[in-house]
Amino acid sequence: MKVKKPFHTYDATMKYSSMAFRKRQHQYLGLPGKYCRRYPTEVVLRNMETGRMDELYSVGKKDELTGKLTEYMLIDLEDESENVVEKTLKKFAKYKTFGSFIYSLPMYTAVTCKKNYINFPKEYKITETDIIRPHYIHFSDDELWEKCENVINKVKQNIKLSDNEALDIAFIPKYISQKYASQITESLAQVFSKSNIPDEELKRDIAVILMTMVLKNIPDIEKQNKLLEAMKMRKYKDDMEEIVYSIYGEELEKKDQEIEQQNQKLIEKDAELTKKDAKLTEKNAEITEKNAEINQYKKGIEQLKSLDDLNTPQAQKIINTLLLQK
Repeated sequence: MKVKKPFHTYDATMKYSSMAFRKRQHQYLGLPGKYCRRYPTEVVLRNMETGRMDELYSVGKKDELTGKLTEYMLIDLEDESENVVEKTLKKFAKYKTFGSFIYSLPMYTAVTCKKNYINFPKEYKITETDIIRPHYIHFSDDELWEKCENVINKVKQNIKLSDNEALDIAFIPKYISQKYASQITESLAQVFSKSNIPDEELKRDIAVILMTMVLKNIPDIEKQNKLLEAMKMRKYKDDMEEIVYSIYGEELEKKDQEIEQQNQKLIEKDAELTKKDAKLTEKNAEITEKNAEINQYKKGIEQLKSLDDLNTPQAQKIINTLLLQK
């Protein structure tokens, strides 16, 4: 099954999972409050510097009498596959300043980390009284392997998966270290189609992220295709195209245009090369002919050298032949 590989895979899966899972992802990551609603992620600062948060949404507290949620905080959810450094926190601090000012709500910064955050900076001072202290989220390989074994065992026994267990299928390959990424992605892809996930939309969304992880973590194209077939991704093809183009439409169309332009250039290059090849063939024929003439001339000279008398009819014939060749 041929599919387009998303650009910036980890950012793409975070954006997609945030759109598709929303409340479930918030719960899965153990973040505070009750999920309320998403906010625009575009950031424009006073100096016209721009940026984009990976995900921004609000959380609230439920009123005991009315049961309604009252927003009390924003959550900036960032996804980092590499080390977080002070420069990274400085960027998050700008997001915090912007979000708090525009939406008049305090902001909580959460960062999902592919790497262990033990040596990451713990805080960044915006001012003496305004300090950003990110909530780092990291899943160890041991924890992820345990989750994987649990899911696989339940799938084999056809036991209904909880929401979090279903989300494990999408998130384990995303957060596992590179050392085990290929192995664990392959294991989950092989059992996915048999997983007991009654919510078809949830299963589809998990399939899209797992597919992305297959493309990211499995380098062998033939194995990729076999795993996508095993996942029965064809049934989600129309949904995938609609979703992917709704999120990345402009980027994909731009990339398609670039590819088309490159193809046109290649066609033009091929035409140029064909002309050059024809000229080279013609030139080679001329050189071959010239070499034959030179060899014939050398042969005539050698024949003359072998003669004792150049006034004989035989010698005159050779000389005439050499003159005609010039």
